[in-house]
Amino acid sequence: MRILRTIAAAAAGALTVTGVLAPLAPVASAADLPGPATRAVSDGKTSFAVVTNPGGGATLSYVPGGAVTLLEVTTPTARLAFKDMNANRRLDVWEDWRQPVNVRAAALAQELTKEQIAGLMLFSSHERDPAAGLTDAQRTYLAQDQLRNVLNAGPNDVKANVTWVNAMQKFAEAQAKAGLPYVPVNFSSDPRSTAAQDTAYNAAGTDISRWPSNLGLAATFDPETMLRFAKTSSAEYRAMGITTALGPQIDLATEPRWLRVDGTFGENAAHASRMAKAYVDGSQNTYDSYGHSTGWGPESIATMIKHWPGDGAGEGGREAHLNAGKYAVYPGDNYREHMLPFLAAKDSLAVMSSYSIAIDKDGEPLTGNRVGSAYDKVKIDALRTEGYDGVICTDWGVTRGYTDPNSPSAWPGAWRRRASSSVTTRCSRPASTCTAATTTRRPCSPPTTSGRRTTRPARTRSRPTPGSGSPVSASCGCCSRPACSSTPTSTWRTR
Repeated sequence: MRILRTIAAAAAGALTVTGVLAPLAPVASAADLPGPATRAVSDGKTSFAVVTNPGGGATLSYVPGGAVTLLEVTTPTARLAFKDMNANRRLDVWEDWRQPVNVRAAALAQELTKEQIAGLMLFSSHERDPAAGLTDAQRTYLAQDQLRNVLNAGPNDVKANVTWVNAMQKFAEAQAKAGLPYVPVNFSSDPRSTAAQDTAYNAAGTDISRWPSNLGLAATFDPETMLRFAKTSSAEYRAMGITTALGPQIDLATEPRWLRVDGTFGENAAHASRMAKAYVDGSQNTYDSYGHSTGWGPESIATMIKHWPGDGAGEGGREAHLNAGKYAVYPGDNYREHMLPFLAAKDSLAVMSSYSIAIDKDGEPLTGNRVGSAYDKVKIDALRTEGYDGVICTDWGVTRGYTDPNSPSAWPGAWRRRASSSVTTRCSRPASTCTAATTTRRPCSPPTTSGRRTTRPARTRSRPTPGSGSPVSASCGCCSRPACSSTPTSTWRTR
């Protein structure tokens, strides 16, 4: 555009006004053009500069005197500021905020190192104490492992969160250098806004508005109410530096004994689909005073809908986080219906896979793979086949195993034989402490079904056939060895 304007001006040389040649007005010098405005900001611990470009251009922030510096580009109408995020002193395509997002992303992908790409496929452990500030372990995984997805599991304390977030972003920015582009930290969080305090999936603290649970919001039968909630909570998340919500949980609640029913939008697929879409739309957009979407903005967060392909069909209502609940059972061939809310909300920037192994009424794996979703290529490929092109992330700790697979306090391990591609792993430890997964598998007796469950809305009832299973756990190299147990899983009965 700059070249075209320059050629046009040179070719014209003069303007024609009512048939009389008139000289062009003198070209304004760069100093006379509107330029970026800079103001200093501090949270009391970290000082940085906020740069506002003229004419509605991008607002930038950086740490003066650090690794990232400003570049100034003069156009015919203004002086614009850009961040030099790879210390090469030139404006690269991915640094140019005037370019479309997809163009910038494609250009940046070409510059990222293999180590940076590997780091982007990991999550940190649960960081539960933002008030403690930036720790040595956090510095290690940012600098050495290039990890950039950090799970904020701390309370709703605005001051503690803001100072910790800014300190971590400053440290990440300081890692930029020639050949190593700056990649900021993406802070994520599990739910924070539920009014009830008796849930294991909700942050404590008073610095946030409180709302009904997902099930309570669904009970309004009003997607507009859900939209208003999502708009409010996303703005509050951003105010604390959080840019990704690890939710909403949109599993169909077809098993009433499941302890996470209150985190769902209910058992009706059509209603859950409407609510899921409203949540995603409200979170991933910013709205003007008339309620019109203006796209991604300063009050937007990414959503990570979970748990693909649906985790509400747990055998006997047992929780998939635990070894005893590793199976999801579909005796009525209703597997496809559990996917519908995910397909309705596939504008979500991320999707989290479930822990479960999907089996039929006879205990046989529906996909042909007796492995958890993160390791089931059929399940992951099904999401891609449906046109989803966002991030797919595993649930927590899928590379770990336990010596006591039936412990009620144990996590599920991987239930895996092989890894599938294009999946981000949520690691339970700082990446610097982990080694490559080298798992050997000791055979166990094949599990059989230990219960049948009812899928709705068919509302049929069936009595389970007692059986026993031998859970298998697998682990990564930095955790416990694989183990087997001949102890049968619990048997649940329904009427």
